Amino acid sequence: GMPTLQLAKPYMQELANYSGMPVALAGRDRLTMVYLERCRGPNPVTLAIEVGAHIKLATTAIGRAYLAGISEDRRSEILQEIQEHEGQSWPAIERGIYDAFESYAKHGYCLSIGEWKTDVNSVAVPFIPSDGSPVLAFNCGGAASHLSRDWIETDIGARLKDLVRNISAISP
Repeated sequence: GMPTLQLAKPYMQELANYSGMPVALAGRDRLTMVYLERCRGPNPVTLAIEVGAHIKLATTAIGRAYLAGISEDRRSEILQEIQEHEGQSWPAIERGIYDAFESYAKHGYCLSIGEWKTDVNSVAVPFIPSDGSPVLAFNCGGAASHLSRDWIETDIGARLKDLVRNISAISP
């Protein structure tokens, strides 16, 4: 909802300024995630994904974080839809999804390292509203040359988890 967007924006901008990478908030639309808010970082080499853009659910960190944040029953339904949609690509996509779930269980965030686009790395965390509103997800992503897996795992992932924790603490 709009209150979440308003509460989130300063935290998102702070992380975007720190990382130099865009930080986004998205919600699910069928087999995609739609960007609801995006803050730019100062790095001139960034992804040109604007509010309203749709990106794949199955291969992006933000889509995987959404899946990690929903109920098992709903997740199973969506994974079945993805399997039917992806056809022969499903085995590789399924591995990536389950690797992301393992990362979420272990570290609290989901990754997509060159899986959505070969030169793009991203990290995402689900936002599960306490009022029962739909699950959303936040991400930070960018060119692999500027956002390395190591930097994600040693710094950016933790900062993104803090962002979601801070928003959860002040959300209605």
